[in-house]
Amino acid sequence: MAGGPQTYIVGGVKLPSRFLAIASLAAYVGAGMFITRGSSTPAAPVAQQIQALPADEGDFVSKFMAELEQDEAKAAH
Repeated sequence: MAGGPQTYIVGGVKLPSRFLAIASLAAYVGAGMFITRGSSTPAAPVAQQIQALPADEGDFVSKFMAELEQDEAKAAH
C-alpha cells in the first residue's frame, strides 16, 4: 500500500475515506428513521370519522359495517 489510505479534504480538514463511508451510511439510516417515525398527532378513531361524514355516507358506512360483521359471523360458524 504505497502512499497510505485514501483521504479527502472536506472543509479544510483531511478525512480518511472510511470516515466518509461511515458518515454516508449513518446519514441514510438516520434519514430513513426520521421519515418512517410516524405522525406525532394520533389519528381520530373510526367512530368519530363516521360521525363526521354527511348523513348519507354515514348511513352507507354503518350498513356496510353491519353487513360485514354478519358475513364474518356466518363464516366463523
